[in-house]
Amino acid sequence: MLWTIHSASASLRHGELSPLELVDTCLERIDRYEPHIHAWVFVDREYARNQAKEAATELRQGRWRGPLHGIPIGIKDIFDVYDWPTAAGSRLWAQSIARHDATVVRGLRQAGAVLLGKTVTTQYASFDPPPTRNPWNLARTPGGSSSGSAAAVACGMSLGALASQTGGSITRPASYCGVAGFKPTFRRVSTAGVVPLAPSMDHVGAIASSVRDLAMLLQTIAGSDAYDPECSGQAVPDYLARFQQASPAPRLGRLRGLFEDLAEPAMRKMMEQVADRLQSRGSVLSDVALPSGFAEVLPSHRTVMAVEAAAYHASRLRRHPDDYAPKIRSLLEEGLACPAPEYARCK
Repeated sequence: MLWTIHSASASLRHGELSPLELVDTCLERIDRYEPHIHAWVFVDREYARNQAKEAATELRQGRWRGPLHGIPIGIKDIFDVYDWPTAAGSRLWAQSIARHDATVVRGLRQAGAVLLGKTVTTQYASFDPPPTRNPWNLARTPGGSSSGSAAAVACGMSLGALASQTGGSITRPASYCGVAGFKPTFRRVSTAGVVPLAPSMDHVGAIASSVRDLAMLLQTIAGSDAYDPECSGQAVPDYLARFQQASPAPRLGRLRGLFEDLAEPAMRKMMEQVADRLQSRGSVLSDVALPSGFAEVLPSHRTVMAVEAAAYHASRLRRHPDDYAPKIRSLLEEGLACPAPEYARCK
């Protein structure tokens, strides 16, 4: 059985499942699939089992911390976790031990989640292919940069995972691996303690098996943060309340133009099938044309990402050029060569 966060949470709270049983189920699936999938940088088995035992003790004492209590979670390897290395796909950073938790990791701990280990990221959350394979076809990519997080959830090796996105790095691997991904509103979730790619576009989010599971994760990790001054100070809505309410079929806009034109025929065909299914279940679909200026979005996004990544990595790239894979190095070189007026225009 593949547990979801919401089904496992209910069973844990009612004593039908123990946190240790749930963690051991995940560890068994890691043993079975990890040699083929390569979703993990490392798994801290002993620590995970000890966390599960502590969660079980609290539950027996009537101390339920919330929906994530006892839930095994993977952490993308650009997030700091106290006493674990944050390598971000770098060989030289492989033993760079974090001395503090990222804000979102601290939130997961306080919610009683069980941290399993670090999931694979493409190097520095950029473009170079990771070792991770797509669980549905080992010859295919799982997508990046949150490659390990999506693959681990798809295999049931963890029930959820932290992820990040600067240009599709949550939604792409989630879709490739057949799971759910959520990129929140900018600065709804703190990026403090996360290795940046392009700070003005970086988002912290999550991957899980369902939208309900994502709501449980977002409820925990969203909110203002003194360590991230740009993080929204607005109150966090009750995301889970939405699932208790009946809602009408949605009215949806289907974008025509740029992205549809760039898509492969198989993807366009699948989008037609999705549209037909939504309409057959009562949704109202309307075609929406993108403004002509939208054609500038992709090159402008690339410029901003290149410049901001170069600002973070420039001195290290000069000292350790061999630690950068070809695609991230090319991106950084673009950023270093970009004139300041061009960056300002793209912003």
